[in-house]
Amino acid sequence: MWPVNIVAFAYAVMSRNSLQQGDVDGAQRLGRVAKLLSIVALVGGVLIIIASCVINLGGEYKREGTVGGGEGPGLSYPRSAPQRPLLAASAATQLTASGESIHPVALSV
Repeated sequence: MWPVNIVAFAYAVMSRNSLQQGDVDGAQRLGRVAKLLSIVALVGGVLIIIASCVINLGGEYKREGTVGGGEGPGLSYPRSAPQRPLLAASAATQLTASGESIHPVALSV
């Protein structure tokens, strides 16, 4: 979590400047804030990495429909539905200019 680390770095620089000016109490206070922000950023970054690994690598593996003939674990793709002929919705009710009906055309999806 880099934005938090940038703020922690700024507090650390302010702490060093306070110490150089002789303000020991201010330097300790700013140092504690910098340390806390650094720990928060570190823990947050680790949690984000773990969450992304779980999301990306935690998919289900299925035997059927896998790449490579279905042997063992692999990338699983959903099976497509069987294709069936569909009728064009408007073709069944259309009439030609001479009054003849048009036969519906079978379409495959």
